[in-house]
Amino acid sequence: MTDHFALFDETPHPWIEPEALREKFLALSAQVHPDRLHQAPEAERRAAGERFARLNAAYNCLRDPKERLRHLLELRLGAHPADVQRIPPGLMDFFFDVGRLCKAVDSYLGERRKVTSPILKTQFIEPTHEWVDKLTALQRTINSRQDELFAELKALDRAWNGGPPDNFPPREAQVEKPIHSSSRTEPVASGYGVPALAGNATASSGAKKVLPSAGSVVAQPPEGGTPYPDAAYRDIGGRSGNHNAHASASLPRLEEIYRLLGYFGRWSEQLRERVVQLSL
Repeated sequence: MTDHFALFDETPHPWIEPEALREKFLALSAQVHPDRLHQAPEAERRAAGERFARLNAAYNCLRDPKERLRHLLELRLGAHPADVQRIPPGLMDFFFDVGRLCKAVDSYLGERRKVTSPILKTQFIEPTHEWVDKLTALQRTINSRQDELFAELKALDRAWNGGPPDNFPPREAQVEKPIHSSSRTEPVASGYGVPALAGNATASSGAKKVLPSAGSVVAQPPEGGTPYPDAAYRDIGGRSGNHNAHASASLPRLEEIYRLLGYFGRWSEQLRERVVQLSL
């Protein structure tokens, strides 16, 4: 398995600052770009092209937080993280909110397509803006939760190579955080207007899972996740001790964050698709 981190002279870890990664990519690209060898023999130019393709693939992987986590977990576990389709309890209300809003927008778009008269189409201008505002508000909620996950990844990254970072939450505070969406969309009753949204959605109740403490050395996979082999307790570079204790303890949460980013990414795509359709 190719280690994309190694191509950037990085040890595998959960977080890389985007600008630092970009600077490394530009510097390395200047060294291995095939255009520098346009007068070289065919075999050498082909090899340069392959090196540049590997560098691009590594950069595209590492600059995406979800794909970077997937790659890190593959390197640590020797297998792709398990594809668990069940929505976590803390995301159920948010999942339904996205589904309701998308369904309501699709219904509105269907009604709008039936109207062909330019004069009658003007009645859709204001409702269309309102629908875009609803989609944008929900997207902001997703962005906010992603930002929280990125902040957690940075904290886990600081703990990865030694010990708990400053202000690292205590064990009892490291619980699976429910998602509260900012709005709840009810089905369209009639007409073209945007239905009023109810108050804040309350996340589904469920047992809160305490995450491993930063000093724990027992790493258990999330429910339904990939069982962790013995290799998960060893650093790829051969290090051991405190580093591996923190790295191994982080694996369950990293796998959970990987899945959460997957859910948020899919929902964001669904919302963006409706915004584009509304703008046509």
